[in-house]
Amino acid sequence: MKRMLQVTLLTISLLAGACNTKSEDPQPLPTDDLSVKMEDPLFRQFCLTNFDTDADGKLSRAEADAVERIILSDPEITSLQGIEQFTNLNTIACGATNITTIDLSACQHITAIKTNAFAECRQLTSIVLPPQLTSIGDSAFDACSALQSIELPATVQTIGAKAFQACSSLSAIRLPEGVQTIGEKVFNGCSALSDVTLPSTLSEISSQAFCECRSLAEINIPNGVIAINDLAFTNCPSLRTAVLPSTLQRIGEFAFGTGSSNLSVICYAVVPPKAPNTWLTFPEDMPVSVPAESIDAYHAAEGWSHFTNIQAIE
Repeated sequence: MKRMLQVTLLTISLLAGACNTKSEDPQPLPTDDLSVKMEDPLFRQFCLTNFDTDADGKLSRAEADAVERIILSDPEITSLQGIEQFTNLNTIACGATNITTIDLSACQHITAIKTNAFAECRQLTSIVLPPQLTSIGDSAFDACSALQSIELPATVQTIGAKAFQACSSLSAIRLPEGVQTIGEKVFNGCSALSDVTLPSTLSEISSQAFCECRSLAEINIPNGVIAINDLAFTNCPSLRTAVLPSTLQRIGEFAFGTGSSNLSVICYAVVPPKAPNTWLTFPEDMPVSVPAESIDAYHAAEGWSHFTNIQAIE
């Protein structure tokens, strides 16, 4: 009887152990299919259709490493999760798609965002740019109306015309030291833009660069800039203060619009910058602060002489 009880207990113990083993979650098997990293099924299918060269229904490391360009046009694609698998990628474009966020920080070989690359991605709220980026092409982010923030890498040198035009949700932009050129209308129509930082490496503010930036209250142009071109800050009704550098030589026609009773100008240039039709429609009593030794020169200079409230910078 005792022996039978021991056998029964041993049997129950073994059965219980077997049941416990079966109830454990199975461990995922390793996979060599990189396409499983892509959460958007349409993006995954695009990659398999275009880059699965051996047609085995998988994306191998060798196949991913062979990819240098990705050009997307399917408006139903919402995520590029998995893009980091393409380590040799040097060109990407997906204009007019419904992607919401992009992280290109792992794409070491992308040095340029091409013309129209992300234009009209109206659902895009944020993007992390490649760390070696040197240029942003014309209209690269044109009409990305939901884009709220973007950080430019320190390596960026040129930004093309209309690159961020009509990014109406963008509230702040910092151009890093090293940026030498910004194209016409680069931030035109960025109606929420209220915080702008410009680098000393910039030589000109292009025509209509900040046109229709209706939330911009102050602009501080750094030393190094020699020209502010036509209509650069026109239709910026909130602009109250413009600080102009000692290096400034020329201000274009209607660079600050067609006249505002609220604007005050601080100009550090000892020699009055040429200002053909710049201030033509501004009130005569607009506050203008200049170097003390240059007050008489400003009173006599074409484009400045009609101002009656020229005073020394404090």
